[in-house]
Amino acid sequence: MQCSRAIAVLSALGLITGCSVRIVLVTTLIAAPSFAGFVKVWRLEELAQAPVLAVCRVERVTAGADVPAGNMRWRTSTREMRAVLTVLRSLPILSKNTLIVSYYSYGKVHGGLSQSDALWPRLSVGDTRVFPLVHVSGQWRLAMEEGRNNIMPAIAPPRPEAPSKTRYDFLVGELVNALCWGRYRDLYETALYLRESEWGLVPGSLMPLLRQNIASDWQRWADIAACSLANLGTPRRTLAEIRAAVPPRSLATFALRQLSERGYPELVIRRMIHHSDLHEWGSAATLQEFAKHPLVLRLMPARLRGPAPGAVYVTSWIIWADAQSPLVADALGASFNALRNPSCTYNDRYAATNLILEKASETQFAALLDQFRATQQNDPKLYYEIFSAVQTKKPPRVIRVCATMLGDRRIFSGDMRFCDLAGATLQVVSKEKFGFGPWNQPLAERDQAVHKASRWAQTQGVK
Repeated sequence: MQCSRAIAVLSALGLITGCSVRIVLVTTLIAAPSFAGFVKVWRLEELAQAPVLAVCRVERVTAGADVPAGNMRWRTSTREMRAVLTVLRSLPILSKNTLIVSYYSYGKVHGGLSQSDALWPRLSVGDTRVFPLVHVSGQWRLAMEEGRNNIMPAIAPPRPEAPSKTRYDFLVGELVNALCWGRYRDLYETALYLRESEWGLVPGSLMPLLRQNIASDWQRWADIAACSLANLGTPRRTLAEIRAAVPPRSLATFALRQLSERGYPELVIRRMIHHSDLHEWGSAATLQEFAKHPLVLRLMPARLRGPAPGAVYVTSWIIWADAQSPLVADALGASFNALRNPSCTYNDRYAATNLILEKASETQFAALLDQFRATQQNDPKLYYEIFSAVQTKKPPRVIRVCATMLGDRRIFSGDMRFCDLAGATLQVVSKEKFGFGPWNQPLAERDQAVHKASRWAQTQGVK
């Protein structure tokens, strides 16, 4: 519904046509050959073929020259990069503690992935990863330079077991190390890595090692379950169905099954709420199933008052799942605070605007309109964010918000003005014909259309 409304508005402005709405696909880009239409996801068995596997911490990243167009088989804007790495452990054992690795990453122009694009790694100072390496022409390079999962998350402290003798066991051991002793963010990155694996299933040898090392640490199992669930897509099965899946080859299923009946599902709910700042979408998608659960209703008000990042966004999903939720009052108060908070996340601001439009009283909605008018001059970013949320809503409140923009002649993009956006939205919502047309419509015609939209709004009692 939201996507359809946005497309309709853009169509009314002539910014898109029926044939220009297309799905952007990510391509398969394998070392050799490359098969368009698929994404190359490197498996552990393939990473294990690299001559060297090294767990390293990134100390410095230096950008080199852009690769001239046409020099590679991908059209992606590509840049040569160098990373200085501290070697923490490796197989085989390296004689040097510091390596300089050359690799490719994205160049100056990168507006999103589509067919024929490469999937390059992005490294940041402080990252700890397992690097499959090869020594070529006097340089250390990534053995799998392009594709998904070509490097693996890891943690700095070594695992307590004896060193692995085979490369595959080395990789599995690093997964065990991160899941058993990593911080919560380490668990999240590792769960994401496993989710993006080609099989969507974890190696069979991983499960007994996790059970051996974690044993009855229910908090750790809950953390692993929460991180795994937060990385699942939608639509999804219920938590009970995920837990009961046979065979239990997904990390989420395996972790959920380790929890005692006494701690399930409360431990998972607690972790989802506590870490909603890290995985707000994943928390929201999981907690909507528990919209009426007493623990959710007890813990979320404190998160909203915090205010905790992601709290408004997560609560909005809970309220959409239960329209009569007792969290509405707290959520509305937190929504106004979010719109006044310049450091608030985009998702929280978007959810806050939606909650006010859908659930606020007339007095509260009038306060939103006052704030919206004020942001025209002092907070252009918030001004457009509020309008973006408004476009997906239904009359009559969307009409009242758009009416306040009809006098705003400032440029939004190119020669498109805010009043043009508002008028085109009104044209779609009201199903009236004000005269908005293609994007290159002459200014005089757009002025006439804005004037007609303003007159129509006045006839509806909106100023």
